[in-house]
Amino acid sequence: MKKWIFVCVLIFGQPVTALLQAQSKASITTGIMVEKDIDVPLSGAKAILYEKGKEIANVVTKSDGIITFSLQPNNEYVIEITKENYVTKRVSINTKIPDYENQQFEIAFSILLFVPCEGLDYSVLQSPVLKVVYNDVKRDFLPDKLYDELMHSKLDQLMKKNQECIDAKFNNLVNKADRLFHEKRYAEARPVYVEASEIRPKDEYVKKQIAEIDRLLAQQKDDSKKYADFISQADKYFDNQRYPLAREWYQKALNVRPNESYPVQQIARIDSMLKKETETKTLQKTQEQTFNNLISQGDDAFFDDVCGALTAYKKALEIKPNDPVAQKKYKEAEQECNKKQAQLARQQQQQTKYQQAIRQADSLYNLKQYEKAIAAYQTAQNILPNEKYPKTKIDQINSELEKQAKATDSQYKNYIKQGDKAFDNEEYESAKAAYQQALAIKPNDSYAQSRINDIDKIVAEIKKQEAEKKANQQKYQSLISQADQAMKNAQYDKASDLYQQAMALIPSEKYPKDKLKEIDQLLAEQARQNEKNYQARIESGDKNFANKNYSAALDDYKAALTIKPGEQYPTRQIELINKIVADQQKAEAERKAKEENYRKAIAQADQLFNNQQYDDALVAYRQASNFLPEEKYPIDKIAEINKIKQQKETEANYKKAIQSADAAFGKKSYQEAKLYYQQALAIIPNDRYATEQLQKTEKAISDELKALADQKARIEAYDKAIADGDKSFTLKNYEEAKIAYQSAQAIFPDRPYPAQRIAEIDRILKEIATQKNYENLIAEADNLFQIKNYEDARSKYQKAQNLKPSENYPKQKIKEIDDLLAKMAAEQKQREELQKRYQTVIARADQLFNQGNYDQAAKEYENALTILPDEAYPKQRLSKIKEIKNLLAQEAKKPAAQPKPAEKETVLPDLKFNNKEEREKYLKELLVKYPPGITCEIYKEKYRKITRYIVIRDNEANDYRKIEYKWGVEYYRNDKPITDLYFQTQIKPREGEYFVTVEM
Repeated sequence: MKKWIFVCVLIFGQPVTALLQAQSKASITTGIMVEKDIDVPLSGAKAILYEKGKEIANVVTKSDGIITFSLQPNNEYVIEITKENYVTKRVSINTKIPDYENQQFEIAFSILLFVPCEGLDYSVLQSPVLKVVYNDVKRDFLPDKLYDELMHSKLDQLMKKNQECIDAKFNNLVNKADRLFHEKRYAEARPVYVEASEIRPKDEYVKKQIAEIDRLLAQQKDDSKKYADFISQADKYFDNQRYPLAREWYQKALNVRPNESYPVQQIARIDSMLKKETETKTLQKTQEQTFNNLISQGDDAFFDDVCGALTAYKKALEIKPNDPVAQKKYKEAEQECNKKQAQLARQQQQQTKYQQAIRQADSLYNLKQYEKAIAAYQTAQNILPNEKYPKTKIDQINSELEKQAKATDSQYKNYIKQGDKAFDNEEYESAKAAYQQALAIKPNDSYAQSRINDIDKIVAEIKKQEAEKKANQQKYQSLISQADQAMKNAQYDKASDLYQQAMALIPSEKYPKDKLKEIDQLLAEQARQNEKNYQARIESGDKNFANKNYSAALDDYKAALTIKPGEQYPTRQIELINKIVADQQKAEAERKAKEENYRKAIAQADQLFNNQQYDDALVAYRQASNFLPEEKYPIDKIAEINKIKQQKETEANYKKAIQSADAAFGKKSYQEAKLYYQQALAIIPNDRYATEQLQKTEKAISDELKALADQKARIEAYDKAIADGDKSFTLKNYEEAKIAYQSAQAIFPDRPYPAQRIAEIDRILKEIATQKNYENLIAEADNLFQIKNYEDARSKYQKAQNLKPSENYPKQKIKEIDDLLAKMAAEQKQREELQKRYQTVIARADQLFNQGNYDQAAKEYENALTILPDEAYPKQRLSKIKEIKNLLAQEAKKPAAQPKPAEKETVLPDLKFNNKEEREKYLKELLVKYPPGITCEIYKEKYRKITRYIVIRDNEANDYRKIEYKWGVEYYRNDKPITDLYFQTQIKPREGEYFVTVEM
């Protein structure tokens, strides 16, 4: 089963459905995608596979970043992934699996390697970032949940610090370069921007600044302020597409510096663009006319030449690619043209296949391979059913084959009839010769070949039986001697087995039968005493079972089984007691295990809490709550941690805002300082320090505004503030952008642009805050849902829904919780109602049982099972009622003080003829008594079972018998022993033959 485990981002995917297939044995393959950014492969990374600390393989990634290893089950591996100038990461995989697993496992995950930042501690990466183990419930390899949760927080913190470090380094470089740039120290600013671009190669602002510096440095020697102003104004008009004004200002710049190429190029470019605009309008008009003409051509040709129409529509689309009418017409023409071309191709292909099939068929016909020729002609006819030639040739071949078949079939049947007659008369040599003659006519005839095979096996079996008969006589004498000795030693079961073995060897002997009758009389007396002892043990066991004294009940039932080993009732009761005891032991063990796991998790969580490791403590308390969800302590501690974290976050946010405000105030960035002091007051209202500093800041801003009385200075300050705001807004540094726009707004309050941008920033910041609150609520709700605290989880989901009403996820989870709560309530109510009905029925059944009304009691116990089918008690009582009724029935059949009469047997006498005339007379009588075909009669005697087959074929009768003893089977034809193989060939019904079975 394949899944992606995104390490570092730590998003664990779900198994893809149905990728596992049964294999001859389990195999494990791991696939790793090494990335330098999300979905961006990293080439040149080296992955080393360690088995118990020893390197066994290594791979270097190519352009796709993918590496694979084949792992052995029941082992421990570590995969180390490294590259120069990147961090090194490790993954632990434990492949221990159960013996019954035979799947093909695929463990796939992605690992993100990032560039480290100087000065940070990366020691956490010495441990595996992920541990993969086999999960017994999912029957798949999944991350170790507890380890993952502990590492998740540490990795997040490391990534956050790394990113903050890189961001800080980048921002410091950009700020330094910006300062140099604004001071017009371009040669010094450029290498600083280049160093920043090495950290963020795609940063547009840095690239733009480098390009701007290159342009300024190239022009710096000859540029004058007036020329630069004209060019700057012209570029602004050009960027805003106000080309006539831009041309006017470029011309002014050119008048100042006639030899400058840039204004000449821009003027030429503007003239070209204005000319192109005129030409474009003319071209559009011409193209429109051409387009309409092509559409008309396509419409006219559609029904007569649809492929020609397709060409016209295609040319029209080249003019107007997105025209919906032309697109629709093109698709319709394309479909019709494809159909027409496909139809022509199919017809040509069918004609080619037909000709090939005919050539092959004619060649086979000429070689007189008629069966293959017919198949080839039929193939040709299937390709082109209307062609007459294949059908004519097939009829011709069938006519020739029919003539040949008639000539040989009659002779073949005569040989088969001779063979069957000789086979039935046990004349095997003659039968084999006749079947061989039939095979000479039809070499592939399965019937004749199978008869020859049967004859070979029967002849071999006859020789084997003659040898066995001699050995059986010797074995018979030995068995009788052993049985007689066992009788003297009162070992009746052993003696009975030995006499039956002897009787199976020579069934006609009377001595073992007499001895078996004698043993039956002795065993009957033993059985009566055993039954009495058995019933006493069962009654004692039932009483102990009802009193839940399972140990004593188990001893009673085992003692009953030693008396009557095959009885089902004590066996079932023993199984039931073992299950009850096992369930009790299992439940107790599970309870103790949960309590122990809970205790360990709480101890670990408390220690982490006391050490102020709140993130790790939170994971441990949640783990403890999973073990014992009803315990309130871990839930209270989770709430306490969340409160502490919230307080710390508030303090940190306040401290950060004050630090930022103080720094801005120190740099005399009063608008920026004002925003941060306001943020600090929003976090801790009425804070004295923030209030006093805010008043100082507002006074400083007022003083600055007074200093900006000069209109020119105000305009320059306004333009700079707007430029800074736009730059920060583009980089999504919304707080800095807002400060800049507020500065501009303070200079010119009536200008709308700063107010618009501030409103937009406020909207964006509000959305970001809302999204953060939403995600926090969803995370808390998911945790509560996971520990089955559905009421609190629902409250959190509802709050998240109120924040973002359009989101579907909280709606779905609220509905899921409502459904779960409703289902749980309904199930509880149903269980209580069923239990109440069950107890009422059981009470009524017990009352009837105690009164001896067993039939009505049985009905009530059955009714109880319809209410709660898994309850054991009604089943036990039903078994007991059945046993009681059987005993009562046996007692009722016994005449008072009379011995038990002997059971009558349906006995079939053994066949024994004194001469040939007696045998023939017996077989003729069978012809009169039985119909043609096979009549099967089954006789069940005390020590043997006889299956008798009266076979009447061609007005001849035979008596076949299969005699089954405890120790073996014998086969007879009339009064002679035969082999199993010959017996099976004779009693098998032939086609259309009568067959009936009668149990005598």
